[in-house]
Amino acid sequence: MHTALGDDLRLYVVTVDQQHERVTFRVEVTSRSLDDVIGLLTATLDRATLGRAQVTVIRRPRNY
Repeated sequence: MHTALGDDLRLYVVTVDQQHERVTFRVEVTSRSLDDVIGLLTATLDRATLGRAQVTVIRRPRNY
């Protein structure tokens, strides 16, 4: 995943279903667009199912 998405990747495992051999995870990437992330995930994980995807804005405090 780091090779495909870069070093700023944050990956969180949400659930592991050993019976059905499934892992649900959350991905956060700040250096790529949502379209890029979706494209890279679907190209890298050929048997994956993509769930909800959204863009969030990270706001940093202003320096006065």
